[in-house]
Amino acid sequence: EGWAEIVWYGLSATEIDYSSKPYYNDNLLVLFYFFFGVAFFGLYMLNLFIGVVFDQYNEMKAIKDDGHVLKKEEREWEEYRERLVFVKPLKVLPYPQAPWRVKCETIATSPMFNRIVLGTIALNAVTLAVTHR
Repeated sequence: EGWAEIVWYGLSATEIDYSSKPYYNDNLLVLFYFFFGVAFFGLYMLNLFIGVVFDQYNEMKAIKDDGHVLKKEEREWEEYRERLVFVKPLKVLPYPQAPWRVKCETIATSPMFNRIVLGTIALNAVTLAVTHR
């Protein structure tokens, strides 16, 4: 954004009518001035602005459509009711009757099979990460 160039020019600046020629990196107070400006205005003021915007957002979120501010418990109840609309009962699948399906079910639900699949995925990730020459 051009600030680094201004800082370097400021480091070599002298007082008004002091010298016709600037001294290279002679004015170190300018460095502290710009550091304070960046640290204070660039970081603190930005955080302050974001905090105010975030606080206003939360305040507006607490107000319902009819314009009333809800208490914390009322807000939690509203969120619970909104989530409850999407909840559906789980469909329980019947246990397989055929012997080969029972064997497949036992293998697929075993912890060892889970570890083998995880190990295969990890080995695949390592293989893809290795560079070939």
